[in-house]
Amino acid sequence: MKRTLILTIAGLLASLTIALAQQPSIPVTVINGKQYYQYQVQPKETIYGLSKRFGITQEELIGMNPFLAAGMQIGQILTIPVVPGVMPAPAAQPQTATVTAAQSPQPAIAAVEIDEEEGNEYMAVGTRTYQVTRRKEKLKDISTWENVSIDDIKRLNPGVPNVLKRGSELVLPAREKEAAATPQPTTTATTAVQAEETEYPVQPDIQEPAGEPVFLPDDQYLPPVRTSKDHVKTALLLPLMLGDSTSQPTERYIEFYEGVLLAVDTLKSLGFSTDMAVYDIGTSLYRLQQTLKTHDLSAADYVIAAANADQMPFLSEWARVNQVKLILPFSSRIQETAGNPYIYQVNPPQQLTHNRLLSGDTAFFRGKNIVFVRTYQEDQDERYSLFQGLKRYLAAYGIPTQEVYEYEEMTAFADTLNAHLSRVRDNLIIPAPTSMSGSNRLISTIASACNARPTGQVCILGYPEWIALSKNNLPLLYSLNAVIYGNFYADFGRDDVRAFQLRYSLTFGKDILNTYPRYSMMGYDITLQLANLFCGQQYSIRPLQHCLDFVQPDATGGWYNRNVYIIRHTADRHIESSLLK
Repeated sequence: MKRTLILTIAGLLASLTIALAQQPSIPVTVINGKQYYQYQVQPKETIYGLSKRFGITQEELIGMNPFLAAGMQIGQILTIPVVPGVMPAPAAQPQTATVTAAQSPQPAIAAVEIDEEEGNEYMAVGTRTYQVTRRKEKLKDISTWENVSIDDIKRLNPGVPNVLKRGSELVLPAREKEAAATPQPTTTATTAVQAEETEYPVQPDIQEPAGEPVFLPDDQYLPPVRTSKDHVKTALLLPLMLGDSTSQPTERYIEFYEGVLLAVDTLKSLGFSTDMAVYDIGTSLYRLQQTLKTHDLSAADYVIAAANADQMPFLSEWARVNQVKLILPFSSRIQETAGNPYIYQVNPPQQLTHNRLLSGDTAFFRGKNIVFVRTYQEDQDERYSLFQGLKRYLAAYGIPTQEVYEYEEMTAFADTLNAHLSRVRDNLIIPAPTSMSGSNRLISTIASACNARPTGQVCILGYPEWIALSKNNLPLLYSLNAVIYGNFYADFGRDDVRAFQLRYSLTFGKDILNTYPRYSMMGYDITLQLANLFCGQQYSIRPLQHCLDFVQPDATGGWYNRNVYIIRHTADRHIESSLLK
């Protein structure tokens, strides 16, 4: 019996080997010395099924092909790493089968073996394919239309985003009774592309974390609704702590308020009037509740507030109930923004900033010798997602990169880095994110390593907090031609920035606090721009530090400031800043 079984298995393996040899091979390309398949997606395939066939995880497949986060489509070309010892066959072509009279007809549903351990399937028995026919469809709507739980959708489609573009496909459980015709979710929906609609290109991108808003290309957004007026009623809700004997007054929020006052005065000189009320809400939920209970702010055109995590849910619901625009200038981590269309978040979540950086032109990267400097603690930083996203972004476009490691006791780092720098091409160094002290050390180490660099120019890509590095590091940023991104930036060499500093000192009898950002400039910029954004005014006043451009990822959610500054340091000791287009 054992011998027969062994011979049978051997025969099956031989047949399988012959069958694979007879099928056309999958194209292979080499990127940075490593082999990758260039595989074209076939009908009925899923991310999970392909990961099993090619011997990789779903995360690795999405990492190499970030556009899969928006849904896999037939005909897409996937870059898949070649795993030694794994010999995947191309997808089988459709074949016609002869059904005998003794065979009973089966529903037109793909049927292959279920992987019980994972609870997922390549295409499992009792599933069907759902195709997205609208420009943006949400999982919660598909769940309602198709009478399928969101948990089942996510189980059958690992890594699926909350909003899908037209043409995406989902695997859904089969209906208990297949209807003669598929019901349409709404009477206004259409499967045809209208003349005014345009399909936006799928850009390589990092995968959206669960629960994060899905950010779309810039041309998919509409600006906030403007109403023509030259007078507004507004309020400031700030934790000034003026009447709290146990706490010192909060100087930063006081300075923010003072910047708002200067902006109100500027607007007044332009013929725009503002009724401004200021309330000290402290840090407790009770104090905020009492403030809003005692003072009726429901008629305000907008409210600018600084609320902590305990106060934010109540304040968000108050804005929704009273339909008052709520401007939040300070925190970037506000969960309530995603679900409240009355919230305007000035300091955007890092996910939006990272997406904007990874959705632009590749011209900055092409033709350069790119070296990633990695550390052994890199994954402990929340910006590590951008670092990973850059690597996947460049790989998706076929732009080669190299990697070196750096750590504090590494004496040979200078030689190692120089060995990876080019003598004929410009070099771009992308270090892993780290703490402020770590950044100080890393910049000094890289600059020292590049002192005896080859003839090719060196440029380093940096992070927002590098703007606040010590003055000792400024010459190093110049020598490395540092390019830094951030959501705000003040050029203290500009005449209008210096004039504001002088005006502040003369008005309030003190200098602006040496903080990052400058809170007085923040209050000044936000107040002036709200007159343009909400009231239809066209005051051509250049922002000092914060430039606002709000976008709304979802009609049921809030608004985020999408602007990103690119700050370039040049070897001739100049700093040039511009907004990312």
